[in-house]
Amino acid sequence: MAGNRYFNGYATAATMLVSNMAGPSRRAARHREAVMSRNEHERILVVDDNPIFRETLVSWLRAADYDVVAADSGQRAFFMLRDWQRPIGWLYTRATLPGLIDGWILADEYHDTHVGRAVIIAAPQPRGSREGDIILGQPSPRVVLESIRQVITGGMNVPAAAEIDCGPQQQAA
Repeated sequence: MAGNRYFNGYATAATMLVSNMAGPSRRAARHREAVMSRNEHERILVVDDNPIFRETLVSWLRAADYDVVAADSGQRAFFMLRDWQRPIGWLYTRATLPGLIDGWILADEYHDTHVGRAVIIAAPQPRGSREGDIILGQPSPRVVLESIRQVITGGMNVPAAAEIDCGPQQQAA
């Protein structure tokens, strides 16, 4: 019995020694894995049919250590929302999308599993939302990024419909 305890302790110490001897790239990889697992419940689905807007937003979110998946249509996003192996924690979508499934349908689907959690929706014109979603009027990627950060880091659910009209000065930002 004592021999087994010694062996287990030795194996643990050896594992710790090897992991501490790992180079900077190994440590950086472990750090990224820790951040990704910490943010796993904060996986963000970005749905936008504009590839430049979508990829800009995705790259900025990944630079901030968020786990991000993207879709260019409502149908693809719908399947991602239904993928229980990789759950979605937050949703940004454009209201008008190609195909039969638009951003409003995606928001309803999202709310089936995330009751009381706001969706950030870019719409041609701001309008109210019974679910407390954040409706942005034709935002820039920077405005969407800041809205996502504010909702996630604040850990807040928007209590009433938030409507933000991004005028030309904010769209240029």
